[in-house]
Amino acid sequence: MNWWRDDRTVGAIARHQLLEAAVHRWDAQSACGVPEEIPQPVADDGVDEFVRIARQLRDPAPIVLLATDTSRVFRLCDDEPVVVVSAAASELVLVLYARRSPDRVAVDGDRAALDIFLRPIG
Repeated sequence: MNWWRDDRTVGAIARHQLLEAAVHRWDAQSACGVPEEIPQPVADDGVDEFVRIARQLRDPAPIVLLATDTSRVFRLCDDEPVVVVSAAASELVLVLYARRSPDRVAVDGDRAALDIFLRPIG
């Protein structure tokens, strides 16, 4: 069982587990010293997955995430963005999963909308 609404396939679970393992590896390395970035393909897919799930669980503000290392643009909704957050995909994942502060990434626009979005659900 998973907590998101659609794509409840084994592939979706495996996709999520790969990202989860990468974030926990980063946690362990961080506790012991200097962590390595999350590998770019895993991080880029992780931002995509986070946005897809966030769209199902929330009514997010019009936020755009820009992965500067892959040039991918992730939209949390289709409206004109109130804030654009730019960083390497690894940094974006770490901000989305509350491992890093949004102060470490470029935030252009309404920072309060980003802070509200980053609050835990529940």
